[in-house]
Amino acid sequence: MNGVETEIKLLASAAMLEALQRHAQLAGDEHSALLVTTYFDTADGKLHRAGASLRLRSSDGELEQTFKQSGTKAGKKADDHAGSPRSAVQRTEWTSPASGDRPDPASFAPEVAAALAQLVDGVETAAFATVKVQRRTRQIHHGGALIEVAFDTGEIAAAGKAEAICELELELVDGGLAKALQLALALPLGPELRWSVAAKGTRAFALAHGEPVRAVRANTIVIDRRMSVAESFRTICWSCLDHLLANYGLLIAKASNAALHQCRVAIRRLRATLSLFSDSIDSAAAARFRGSFRSAAIAMGEARELHVLLEALAKARPASELPDEGEGGSELIFELTARRNVALASAATQLGSEGFQRLLFEFASWIESVDLASANADYATPETLSEFAARLLTHCRKKVKHAGRHLRAMTDHELHELRIKVKKLRYAMEFFECLAEQDHAKAADKYADVLGKLQEGLGTLHDLSQRSADAPLFAEYDGAQRARLQDEMERRLGSADAARGELIAASAHELRKLLALPRWWRLDNRETDMGYGDEKHAGKSDQLKALQIRLTALQRQVISEGRKLLILFEGRDAAGKDGTIKRIAEHMSPRDTRVVALGVPNERDRKAWYFQRWCSELPVSGEIVLFNRSWYNRAGVERVMGFCSDAEYENFITDVVLFEQLLLHSGFTMIKYYLDISKHEQKRRLHDRETDPLKQWKVSKIDKKAIKNWGKYSDARNEMLARTHSVFAPWVVVKADDKPQTHLAVIRDILARCGASNAVAEDLPDPATAFGYDAQALENGWLAK
Repeated sequence: MNGVETEIKLLASAAMLEALQRHAQLAGDEHSALLVTTYFDTADGKLHRAGASLRLRSSDGELEQTFKQSGTKAGKKADDHAGSPRSAVQRTEWTSPASGDRPDPASFAPEVAAALAQLVDGVETAAFATVKVQRRTRQIHHGGALIEVAFDTGEIAAAGKAEAICELELELVDGGLAKALQLALALPLGPELRWSVAAKGTRAFALAHGEPVRAVRANTIVIDRRMSVAESFRTICWSCLDHLLANYGLLIAKASNAALHQCRVAIRRLRATLSLFSDSIDSAAAARFRGSFRSAAIAMGEARELHVLLEALAKARPASELPDEGEGGSELIFELTARRNVALASAATQLGSEGFQRLLFEFASWIESVDLASANADYATPETLSEFAARLLTHCRKKVKHAGRHLRAMTDHELHELRIKVKKLRYAMEFFECLAEQDHAKAADKYADVLGKLQEGLGTLHDLSQRSADAPLFAEYDGAQRARLQDEMERRLGSADAARGELIAASAHELRKLLALPRWWRLDNRETDMGYGDEKHAGKSDQLKALQIRLTALQRQVISEGRKLLILFEGRDAAGKDGTIKRIAEHMSPRDTRVVALGVPNERDRKAWYFQRWCSELPVSGEIVLFNRSWYNRAGVERVMGFCSDAEYENFITDVVLFEQLLLHSGFTMIKYYLDISKHEQKRRLHDRETDPLKQWKVSKIDKKAIKNWGKYSDARNEMLARTHSVFAPWVVVKADDKPQTHLAVIRDILARCGASNAVAEDLPDPATAFGYDAQALENGWLAK
């Protein structure tokens, strides 16, 4: 196999694995084989540290070698051609035949061998563990996907030690990941069958090197500005889920305090993601998942807070140095430790429960299947990821600024609310910091550093509030014992009220520093505000901003002079009408600017005079109206698709010239733009609509026929331009393959044609991009053929 392996692993008890072999959802023809696998690595574990593994496997008399690398680790040079795994359920995998008793890197493809050589850095690999597994496999169809189910029993042997294996693996052979997740949901999940991301090779390395399983921090999230908002949402969600899956097994097995902390962080990051992307996702489902994960976090909260308190006590003076301690030892430490251990066991039980296991798989399935494109109908023009990130970061910063304006006078509850907002801003920073341009990386790092210090200070304030005299820490004890415990805590840690004042002052200082820092996501409008972030369009953002300022001045002229400005946009499907109109209108007064995009005419419209429904949308005095398609539908889509008769078409072609002349005589200013794109560019953009969830709202049945009917649309365009171009209502043709260049050219043309008082000669559009229609345009190659 060469490419991305998608596999869901479930740890099972022996009894559960046996029962699963009789499960109706897993029925199928079975193949059984003994797999003997030897794992190799350098003495210092270079491959393991990089999330990679190298193995030899014998099965049915055949020997093969495999190189794998986790999707949660960096280092994807070797898998560029195969696609990048985005989560812990996906790994890059390359397999080739082998001979002998050790792998031969030269047997892999050259780029794979090079990646492996880079990881080991010239150091020889050696065998460190052997895994023997009796595997029973079945291939089943589920929801249109083909999934290989493997029942694995056996053991890992390394360094004279052994560890049992009892697992169920669901490997996706063909189809979407959501189908494999839904198959897992059909199984009896719970304490005896739970999700695991620990690969056999990882377990073998830990056994061989005597390394205890440790809690792990979240991996760095890798997104880039070429992603859609939907792609980034899924990437971030999977990163948070990976973080949770990597730690919760340790909490269940070992009642680890460190694992519990990382689980809570992962859940907070998940909930923050659902909140940050709330404008773009199914809000009802997101709210349900946020509530479910909040319940899980609350269940872990007591154990975490008690552990933090015990750590603080451990750092303070030991009991032997305190006066009046007594021979019985510390009652406080005993009580807090016992309560912490009970709370840890309770949290571990909840995370292994059927309810939590189902929550994990339901959430993962939803991540894979949710349609972000249709979740919010208000998104007429989808944002770029950079625009989206800038908007979210600005919003989160405003929330922090507003909530912290009276920090020195806040109650404990208000400080806690501020801390939540600071955390949300910090998570957003972590999610989107990789979008910062290289020149702004230091500014982003500085911002993150100050934000981290502010969060740490507010966290300490929260911890203090939990042990204040009026906190419910000892509420369950009777009066005398409560007083003893509170007194011992204050003798050990000092007065919470005394420390509070200094922490408040320090937090206020960090907040002032934070708000004074430049916002790295706004340092360059090229990327955040305008969306022209690549080198090809360097400088066009500044030009666009300057032109948009002049547009607002033009609007003031239109209002003061009582003009009625009508701007029509026509063009093939995906020509860029939406984006061009957005750039024109986004900073103009919404009270005096309207965008009109009429839908399919209803029965009454079809019985009325053809121009009638457009008349009610015409601008009034002082108003600017932009038509996103217009009455020229009859000369384009209706003509090509047969939605009007030849007689209706001829009547329109004759009447439209008279109609527009009447508008001119009635005081309207009208500009007509035809956005012209090449066949190759239209095909590319239509493909983007189909594959990008945030653009799928644009897809229509007509789109699918656009390329097929390219020639007919060209003929219709040519006839329309030739027969409706006039001195009083001329057509302006804009070559629209380059979107930023299109936006600049159209705005410059509007300013020039409308006699803007601030228009200058240098701002005339490039005649190679925008030009008045000419009868020789087609022959001269000015129009796409």
